[in-house]
Amino acid sequence: MLKKILAMLLAFVMMLSLTACGGNKPTDNDAEPDDGKKQERVTEEPEETEEPEETEEPEKTAEPEETKEPAETEEPTEEPTKEPEEVSADFKAVMDEYEKFIDKYVKFMKKYEKEGRPLSMLSEYTELLTQYTEFAETMAAYNGDNLSAADYAYYIEVMGRVSQKLLELT
Repeated sequence: MLKKILAMLLAFVMMLSLTACGGNKPTDNDAEPDDGKKQERVTEEPEETEEPEETEEPEKTAEPEETKEPAETEEPTEEPTKEPEEVSADFKAVMDEYEKFIDKYVKFMKKYEKEGRPLSMLSEYTELLTQYTEFAETMAAYNGDNLSAADYAYYIEVMGRVSQKLLELT
């Protein structure tokens, strides 16, 4: 019975993580319907022209380097706007609550096993499943489109800890 419950919970965690990490694939508006035949797109690349070789000029009198113009002027490049390096507060709060929930679940399951699987704990188990469903709905709102790199890193970190805690039950 415990193995079935644990397997169901792990499957749900996996489904949740796949749902949370999955994003919407970009659509190509001018794409034709897929009829099973793949067509290769060919794009033309600009041809590179050979630059004329520089001929050696006769030696000139030494000129100060300051008067020479640089061959290319460097234009300031625009730096892309960077995403915040911190985990967003709302996402961090949700993940922290999820980890606390898993701690509570692991504690419950250990107690359940220790006490010989009493039916009196069924109501508490049902409550835990309800909380888990609420977490799943909350996590569904966080898809790949609205998570920063820091959010992803924190997600992976928390899910690693959660997986370790759940493995303690086996």
